[in-house]
Amino acid sequence: MLSLRLEEQISRLISVPGARRAACQLWKTASGPRSFATETAAAGSVNDSPKAIDPKVKVNKAMRAYLERAQAHNMFMKQQTSEFEIGRRHLANMMGEDPETFTQEDIDRSIQYLLPSNLFQRSSRPIMRPPEEVFPQQKEAQFGLDGRPFHPLFYTGKPNYYQILHDIRDWTLQLNVLEDERVRKGRAPPDKKLNLSGTQWMTKDELATLLVEKMTPHMYRRFILSMERLLLHPYVYRVEEFVRKYRKALIEEVIEIQAPALKKDEAGRSYTEAYANRKTCHAWVTLKDGTGKVDINGQDILFFPRASDRLQIMFPLQLLDRMFQFDISAKVEYGGYSGKSGAIREALTKCLTAFVSKEEVEILRHAGLLTHDKRVKERKKVGFRGARAKPTWRKR
Repeated sequence: MLSLRLEEQISRLISVPGARRAACQLWKTASGPRSFATETAAAGSVNDSPKAIDPKVKVNKAMRAYLERAQAHNMFMKQQTSEFEIGRRHLANMMGEDPETFTQEDIDRSIQYLLPSNLFQRSSRPIMRPPEEVFPQQKEAQFGLDGRPFHPLFYTGKPNYYQILHDIRDWTLQLNVLEDERVRKGRAPPDKKLNLSGTQWMTKDELATLLVEKMTPHMYRRFILSMERLLLHPYVYRVEEFVRKYRKALIEEVIEIQAPALKKDEAGRSYTEAYANRKTCHAWVTLKDGTGKVDINGQDILFFPRASDRLQIMFPLQLLDRMFQFDISAKVEYGGYSGKSGAIREALTKCLTAFVSKEEVEILRHAGLLTHDKRVKERKKVGFRGARAKPTWRKR
């Protein structure tokens, strides 16, 4: 039961614009201690947006400027979000898709189709992302018109970061109380453990983005040590939700390699065809059961004058010890010898996956033979002697 004086304080706080968070904090404090099942307050910015400042209310210039900046940022983000939503719907209609189910992946694919760009700098390519990903995040109002901060750790300079450390301490103390109670009752710790396989802690930059605060390496190490100490507790499985908030999943990208289909020629021999490109070169390769013959644009392997280019082509067969089991027929266009040999090698490796087992395909993949080489010659820049070389600077 709250006292009459406390009720008057809460009603007075609610009446002041932007002070609702402080009233809620006062209500929680008066309602009693937090139970074990109660979740911790989420670290982050204040949910209440700063309302319009009443010109009749006396506020110093610094506080008024701060609240106006926070209010202007919130209005700007709302406007950008509405414009992004309108643009997303227009783009979905242009592509003939349903605007309700038009996802971010569909947006990226549509932008790449409508506005193709081969610029080297990724930041120069056209994008369409939600405003939260484009514009840097900013904290909302941290204190009200009365000058009182909403967060009890506001004067530490890093309230969200130190809130996490306090939450770790609170959970550790509560788990210790639970452990002592079970020991007094003669109960052994359960065999249940927290399974965090396939996850890892957030990086320093990711944690700083989540908390909207700058973070030093020392602060990040302190956070990791505190969390690792919490994980050593036998009852840590009870705070699994709190721990997983600061972990991210490790997604191992496994690309399913589609082998080209095997065909039969008039003589009944199996063969397959594949295409690959490297720089400006294009290569079409046919791999057929045979005795090791090589035909490149009507010539043999000596089509390439350099031994290094010949080794590049024959490397996939040499790696799997199948040098004299296939006949190679290749047609290659444009570019130089290095690009042609790289294109033929990639197409030959694709053909080879249709003849070998899955274990041998993994050997080719680990050797990097199934990874497309996207590197191209960088263009010459205006005013430079080359892509990056600059003319000699002379003072006189």
